[in-house]
Amino acid sequence: MEPRHPADGGRQRDDAGQQRHPPRPPRTAACGSNAGVVLIPPTDIAPGSYSVVQSPSGAVCCLFREIDEATAEDAPNDVGGVAWVELNSTDITADIAWLEAALGITYKEMPMPDGGTYYLLESGGESIGAGAMTTPNENVPACWMIWFSVTSVDETLQRAANNGGATVMPPMDMPGVGRLAAISDSTGGVFGIIQGE
Repeated sequence: MEPRHPADGGRQRDDAGQQRHPPRPPRTAACGSNAGVVLIPPTDIAPGSYSVVQSPSGAVCCLFREIDEATAEDAPNDVGGVAWVELNSTDITADIAWLEAALGITYKEMPMPDGGTYYLLESGGESIGAGAMTTPNENVPACWMIWFSVTSVDETLQRAANNGGATVMPPMDMPGVGRLAAISDSTGGVFGIIQGE
């Protein structure tokens, strides 16, 4: 995933007012030529254009560009919205280099309590609401983890359990962030929840 950062495609209107697709910037191609893989090439859909790419360690994400960037808005980060996106990598060095070379995403390093490094991802010197780290579980393949904002982590875990979900990571309190947990839905899809401080 590439939050708050254009991918490929998008539509504009010609002189007759008809929608048209402008020349696409080479972001998807760059993903494939910098040790990544293009799984789905730029494809036009009603809201805009998207492609699906894979990082060197195998984490899959979609690149998306709005049909009209002048009216595009970031997804809400309020309750129920996406609070954070996190790359869990099995080859963090290769993936960080790929993000920078292919997508122009830079980073700031932050030491982690366990001695590892957390990468705060940026574009143009500003946070893009995402981070990256070496996956904490060697049995889990590389992936992008989506974290949703909730009012209460504990109540959300209970509602999930009542509806076929399961707790993957029990609640924990992280200073400066809030209360966190991870859930799997009834099909096995995993996501995180955050109750901000």
